[in-house]
Amino acid sequence: MKDLDMSNNNLQDSGVKKLQNGLENTNCTLEKLRLNKCNLTDKSCSALAAVLGSDTNLKELNMNNNNLQDSGVKLLCSGLKSVKCELEILRLSNCCSALTSALKSNPSHLRELSLSENKLGDSGVKNLSDLLMNPQCKLEILHLCECSITEEQCLILTSALKSNPSHLRELDLSENKIENKGVNYLSFLIFYQKQFIHFQYNGFIHVLNVLNLKQIFSFIQKLHVNADVCIKSAF
Repeated sequence: MKDLDMSNNNLQDSGVKKLQNGLENTNCTLEKLRLNKCNLTDKSCSALAAVLGSDTNLKELNMNNNNLQDSGVKLLCSGLKSVKCELEILRLSNCCSALTSALKSNPSHLRELSLSENKLGDSGVKNLSDLLMNPQCKLEILHLCECSITEEQCLILTSALKSNPSHLRELDLSENKIENKGVNYLSFLIFYQKQFIHFQYNGFIHVLNVLNLKQIFSFIQKLHVNADVCIKSAF
């Protein structure tokens, strides 16, 4: 089995402990583990940290919508820092700045990171920027929806992305405190990168540096949103 989705189950901490025994088994081939909304607390994190620090095949971990608290996230960080951790996809809401700090220590495998619904604050944004500037960082998808990101923090992020621009393909900054100045920062980033990146704010979908109309309409169809569409060219 490669994929296990236990989301929306009352798994609790005791269930995670049982999962740990299986995941640490050398015969376990599981690559994707989804534990979204499973009534987990900080007690689950030590077990999962042990798994991440072991010789596991795990590539994707989703722990959104659980009550891990700062203490639990800090425990999880010990596993994320391990050189044995080869996670490529991590989704974690309601976490603390310690997580972004831990990701800086082991950036080479991560391809998709979702930290939506986290109040990152200045320290979290700074740690995330350091991660993005790392030449070993090959992040392709970054979701930061509802993270209370300000225009000043947006400038910090876009400056970091400019320094290491070759991999990012998708950036979600929707539902943040980003107004026109922040959009200008992002527009410049996309012009600088010569890439097809989209973002959403204030009810508008902005597609910048578009290569052709066929790509535009194909892209918009995949979004499945009911909003006015503003298409701009950064050329």
